[in-house]
Amino acid sequence: MVIALKVIPMIANRPTSMELQYIPKQSHLLTVFQQVIAAKNTEERKELSDELWNRIVDEKANPLIVEESAYFFVGGDENTKEILVAGDWTHWRPGGKFRRIEHTNLFYSIQNFAKTSRLQYKIIVDGEWVLDTANHRIAEEGFGVNSEFWMSDYIDESYMNFPFGNVPIGNVHSHILHSKEVNYDVTLYTYTPPREYQSLNSIPLLVVLDGEESLTIGKFNQIVDNLIFAKKIPPIMMVFVKPTNRHLEYIDNDNYCDFLKNEVVNFAQDIAIKNSLSLSTQLSDRAIIGASLGGLISTNLVLKNPNVFGVCIAQSPAYWWNKGEIYKSPYLQNASDLSFVLHTGTVCDAKELTYFMKKRLIQHRVGNVVYREFAQGHTWGNWKTNFATALIDWFSIENTLH
Repeated sequence: MVIALKVIPMIANRPTSMELQYIPKQSHLLTVFQQVIAAKNTEERKELSDELWNRIVDEKANPLIVEESAYFFVGGDENTKEILVAGDWTHWRPGGKFRRIEHTNLFYSIQNFAKTSRLQYKIIVDGEWVLDTANHRIAEEGFGVNSEFWMSDYIDESYMNFPFGNVPIGNVHSHILHSKEVNYDVTLYTYTPPREYQSLNSIPLLVVLDGEESLTIGKFNQIVDNLIFAKKIPPIMMVFVKPTNRHLEYIDNDNYCDFLKNEVVNFAQDIAIKNSLSLSTQLSDRAIIGASLGGLISTNLVLKNPNVFGVCIAQSPAYWWNKGEIYKSPYLQNASDLSFVLHTGTVCDAKELTYFMKKRLIQHRVGNVVYREFAQGHTWGNWKTNFATALIDWFSIENTLH
């Protein structure tokens, strides 16, 4: 049994960052902030506050990070009445009221976070929600874009970008499949590995829920290209399934589960044959991944069909549905034949629910379970930056089985 209870280093020789991380020299800005607060003369304080804000904007240095503290600044004017922040840590409700520095137009708020946090937010100025123009980091979500910040000890292991080499690119194609199980057309996208690897036998299959956003926001295909090139995972095939009516499909919908286990898997096999690929017949090489409600249906599907999928990857799973009905599922008895990768954020996410599922699986003698926590929220920012870790977890389990 593989059990990981905390965030643990993945591989010793892994690059410490998958991008050229921007680290502003913030100590001099904090010094100016201290000078602003200490200034006795009104004119001096205003002059120093203007200098501080202009430098923060020029350097795109907001928020200033010092150990566990994040110093947020916003420049207003004499008419600005109230500035708030909403983010992952506030459940996206307005909070964290900013203080105006007396006799200036500069507002600030100091908030504490875990040193490994990567979080999103928006500034609310007199009721208007806006991006932080003094922050260079932007995170795309299903409902738009947010500002994002990284605390001092956060290390980007997303494999979103690869720092060297010409990475071979896999092939992504869109398809329309008419499902007999649900009786409507479903949009699918298939990813097949770069041609350099298409002569390999026994390629694993990953079915990806929320398929379109996993491509457009999550960049899952790009991450897999980089992981394969870095030899962190073997070449794989993926089928991205776009939901038609997400809420109805992902909540205990037997017809939709039949569609996934029968029609999607068969469709993947047909596409593999057309591309001269040989899919593995090992159940440990067949996984499904989903986030939030997608994590719920993935877990249900794998538990009910251990002869179709051998691995469930659930990110921030919505196990709360129907008062935690899944914890009482009679299909938990199938856990001994299965492997689970359970990931959750610790910031207003699904930590307690996911941890309890880990315990329930262990009680039912689960084949393998990897559990990880990340100081992030219930966002695509969390799921895409930790997708690579989830895949490495999957194949780490495989290595223990073979």
